[in-house]
This record gives sequence, C-alpha cells and structure tokens, in this order.
Amino acid sequence: METLQLGWAKRLVNPGVLASAGTYAVLGSLFVLAFAAARAAGEWNVNWQSGGMRLLIFAAIGGLVVAVLALITAYRASESDRRNGFWFPIAMSTFATLLCIGLAEAAIRIVAQPDLLGARVGATVLQPYDWSVTARSNLDLFEKSLGPDGYFMADPDLGWTVAPGRTSADGLYKSSREGLRSREAGAVYAGSSDALVALFGNSFAFSEEVSFEDSLARHLEVDLGTGVRVLNFGVPGYGVDQALLRFRKDGTDWKPRVAILAFIQDDLFRVANIYTFLKVAWGIPLSKPRFVLRDGELVLLNSPTLSPRQMFSHDSVFDLPLLDLEIEFFRHRWLTHPLHASYLLRFLIGVYPVWPTDNANPATSEDAIAALGTEILATFVEEARTAGIAPLVVYLPTSTDYGSSRREVKRWVIDALEGRGIDVADLTDCFGSSAPETGRYMPGGHYSGAANAAVSRCLAPLVRERLQ
Repeated sequence: METLQLGWAKRLVNPGVLASAGTYAVLGSLFVLAFAAARAAGEWNVNWQSGGMRLLIFAAIGGLVVAVLALITAYRASESDRRNGFWFPIAMSTFATLLCIGLAEAAIRIVAQPDLLGARVGATVLQPYDWSVTARSNLDLFEKSLGPDGYFMADPDLGWTVAPGRTSADGLYKSSREGLRSREAGAVYAGSSDALVALFGNSFAFSEEVSFEDSLARHLEVDLGTGVRVLNFGVPGYGVDQALLRFRKDGTDWKPRVAILAFIQDDLFRVANIYTFLKVAWGIPLSKPRFVLRDGELVLLNSPTLSPRQMFSHDSVFDLPLLDLEIEFFRHRWLTHPLHASYLLRFLIGVYPVWPTDNANPATSEDAIAALGTEILATFVEEARTAGIAPLVVYLPTSTDYGSSRREVKRWVIDALEGRGIDVADLTDCFGSSAPETGRYMPGGHYSGAANAAVSRCLAPLVRERLQ
C-alpha cells in the first residue's frame, strides 16, 4: 500500500519542485509571523485591531501547515535520491530566500535617513520610534528653529507664539514689535486710533504660505475700509484651545471692538494634543497646554508647559506625564522587541501601522473632543462679551470639506454651539461659491491669496455688523 502511495506521489509532482515550494512557503509564513510579532511587540492584542492582520496571521499559520505536508510528501517521494531530490532543493530555496531578505535589509539600511522620531525611508517613518534619537534630534531642532533668531519662540503659557520684531528665514513672514504678523519687521501697532479687529486662530488665520499683502487679515482690513485696523494674532499649529489662551493673554489688553476666532476642523482635534513632537510631520519640539472638562468646567493642565529640556531629559517616552490625554500617543509605536533589530521589519511596520480602534481612549475620543471644543469656543464668546468685545466664531473650510471627509466633529460642535445660542459663521458654502475653483490652495494646503480674498468677502459683512 505504501509503495502504491509513493508511486502516486512521484507521478503527481516532481519531489524537488515540491520541496522547493514547501520551503518557500515555510520561510514566507515564518516571515509573516515574524512581521506580526514585531508589529505587536509582545502585545498581540494590537494585531487583533485589524481584520487584515488577523487574516494574514491565519493565512500564515495555514501556509505553514500546507508547507509541512508538502515537505513530508516530497521527502517520501524522493526516497531513491534524497540528496538531489529533497535536501538540495531545500538548501537552494533557503539560500535564495535568505539572500533576498538580506539584500532587502541592506537596501533599507542604505536608503534610510535620519528622522525626528528615529529613521525614515521616503515618507515612511520606521516603527517603533527611537526615543534616544527623538530626544536628541528634537533638542537640536529646538536650538536651531526656536533660538534667538527664529520667527517663532517657545511660550510657557501658549506652547509657542510669534516672536516680536523678527523676519522668517525665507523672508516671507515678518512680525511687529508686539509679536503680530506685520508688513515690516518691528512695526508698531499699539496706540492706533483705528477701530481694532483682532483675528485669532491657526495657520489659516496667520495665512501661512503667502505674503502679508495676500494674507486674510490684510484683505479683511482693505474690505472693511479706512478707520479699521485688523490685528493678526494667528499662529501656525494652534488649536482652538491655544487661540483662546492667546486671546486671554494678548487680545484683551488691546481692547478690540471685534475678536474673531477662526478655526478648521483639525483645530478641534488639536485640543487633545500635549506633545507636538508626536505629530510626525510637524517638527515642533514643544509641549502645549491641555484643557480637560471636569464637572462641565474647563481645567488647564501642563501650564506652564514642560520645556524641551524637561521633556527630553526623561529616560523613556513612557516617563512623560499626561500621556493618557495625548491623542497622538500610541503605546505600541514605542514598544521594543528583539525583532526590531531588522530595519526591514521596522519599515514594513511603518508601511502597515496599527490603526487605533475608534474611541479606544475615552479622553481622546471624538465625543470628548467635540465636547471640549464646544466648551472652549463657548468660553471665548463669554469672555469676549464680558470684556465688552463683540465675538465672532468662524469656521474656515479646507479641501476636505468638499470631499468625503469621515470626520464630522466640526458639525457636532457647530450644532452644539447653536443649541446654546451661539452663532457660528460657517463659510463653507460662501467660500465654495465665491473662491476660484482652481488655485484655492497653496502646495502646503493653506489658502492662496485669491482664496484669502474670497474668505474676506464672506467675512467682512459679518465684522461690519459687529463694528456698528
């Protein structure tokens, strides 16, 4: 009976081919499992957050079973010449596989470039992140970009702000003596007899990527006419929380007639940030204040903020305080495993990262962010009115507002504010109908000069009403 089975196996397949295929399947399955183990870094539950990873792991296990059966069959079928019919194909297949993996590993190491979080290949940051490199490189960045000649500077109350009397390295941005964006470095706005309008917000309010003449504040000043001065308190990277804090720190002393807080949807998610160096593409080596809601009241944490030297003097990222309140912190991105000695595996983890499950952390869930953003904006309106300033909350649309954006937190916030009797000027429709369809956005995603002009045309009538 056994002789008949062996004869059938020999007729069906070539034992050498079957041995090679089985070897490739074994090594491929083991590599997949090694990738899964490196990705999980000892916490296998992270892989179960992804249906694709679960399928991949089960496929690898199934592949191992089939490969072992194939090797057993090949071994039996090669009884007459196991050296050439079984062991030699296995040796060659193993050598070829290891050679390919070795070449891929070498190639990744050669092309890898330093990154603020460790190393990157192209746009892919290798995971896990390297804390020692992160600490050292971010301290270096702090010294270079936020030093005495930088356009921006660290601020213990705000995280960062515009430095007074500076010009940016590329010459595009200048600031007044008071730390506002201005036409000339060192300009003085204090003491103006004009009616003042103060603009607070992020890079869209600041008008990043365009000149002063093409900025939103300048267009708005022109549209409002003589006798009105628009002060630009916008700072790139701000969330609505920092906009409120800058209004408290710098805005009220100017006693503007109107205070505008302009925001985009991402500004709402920024209220759940503390450590901005965790935002991979930002390159801001700082921390920022963080509001939390306790019994319906805003409580400010990390104020004054941790300095870069305080942050990066820790032995591990896990030693940083308040990590449970940081939306960009994911434990598995920092966990180390012996398999992480391989740059190839780290690169694959960067290409196929673990995506967190929705609302995995209640403190950084979309519901929590919407509630916190609503309270911050409502507080801005209340404090402005108390100071005798007419408030205006403005939503600025970005390109995602005209696509299929998944996040609708801004709609929840706008509806919640309107439910509390606070009108939000949502410029999505007005901007969409008045801004040019082409050339709305600069390469970095901010408004072009023409787009800022369109926003100003939408905004000017609302400001004019509040100036009367």
